[in-house]
Amino acid sequence: LFSLSLSLSRTHTPGGQLIRYVSWDDPQHVQRMRSGQGILIKSVDRIIEKLTRSYHGDVAVILDLVRQCIVFDTVTDILGAIQFMCKDPDIQVHRIKNRLSTSYDASLFGYRDILVNCCITSKTARQLRLSGHVCELQLILRQFMDHRTLEGHQR
Repeated sequence: LFSLSLSLSRTHTPGGQLIRYVSWDDPQHVQRMRSGQGILIKSVDRIIEKLTRSYHGDVAVILDLVRQCIVFDTVTDILGAIQFMCKDPDIQVHRIKNRLSTSYDASLFGYRDILVNCCITSKTARQLRLSGHVCELQLILRQFMDHRTLEGHQR
């Protein structure tokens, strides 16, 4: 359908950063995600910062408490993933924020991506009462991921 990789780790080297990508269907990755080890949760400090600075204390607008970054080789692959998610009956897409658009001011954050806020509404998610939880998928081109600053990534 489309080729994609998931960025799981970032290793620092004396000459810069070495970024290791792992295929989304790699058995070790699948096991890490099932055990919860691969799930990224925003820090409490960052949530408080966003609530104070941008959201006037309204916790209902925090849409990226749980997030994951998926790295793609082409824009066509990103579009294929978005179309796939929009058609999947177990995924409810709430918002797509296109930071690849030329109208987006990338100087604010230093990188470009597409953010998809969605809920997983599968039978298992409903049984676990997680189907209403909004998570964020960051869809990014490999060339942008490779050049994304560490400071911007950690925020």
